[in-house]
Amino acid sequence: MIGFEAMAFAGPNLDKVQGIFTEVSHSVERSLDDFDRSHPKSLTKKQVLDAIKKTDAIVDSVTQLCKEGRSMIHVLKFGSAEEIEALDFKENSTETLEAIAEEISRGNKRMFYTFFKAETEIYWAPHMSHLRYIKTRALQVFEDYQKVTNELARLVGLYQLKGEHDFSFDIEAIRDSVSSENVEHPDWVASGDDFADWIQSMKKDA
Repeated sequence: MIGFEAMAFAGPNLDKVQGIFTEVSHSVERSLDDFDRSHPKSLTKKQVLDAIKKTDAIVDSVTQLCKEGRSMIHVLKFGSAEEIEALDFKENSTETLEAIAEEISRGNKRMFYTFFKAETEIYWAPHMSHLRYIKTRALQVFEDYQKVTNELARLVGLYQLKGEHDFSFDIEAIRDSVSSENVEHPDWVASGDDFADWIQSMKKDA
């Protein structure tokens, strides 16, 4: 099983992320040599329970990781400058998180295909309810993992970009900007969420 520390956002590693998906897939797609010879057309109950136990442990770890990621997102959106600095993101954190998110996306597609194949195999046929339990839990949590990682990458990039712009919270400037036909804002503000982040960041700087 992949340890929780191997998946930490603080030091993400693509190989470890890839390993998470390998572990889940392996617990579902076992080689024929692993099958009990006395049950040639089905997995044994023990093998099914082992698969559930292994995937549950991985899913629980990823669930905890998503919880940690959401806490970091909250700090980036609403935390003080000191709390944000305490997250200690590196210069390449945005690129690393984006690479992790892409790997998670690829892994999710592979995992979906793994479950699709397993649902057509005679070895899983007598245990379809258990397989669908594993599938539902895994796909939901790993989709959340991808969303959290994408949001972190976006916010970290936004935070690091803000550091390159020396602007302050000026209520008069905001009033003038909002009342004009064209709202004046930094170049990185490209959406409603970005605008909200911009206003929030200036409140922190006030």
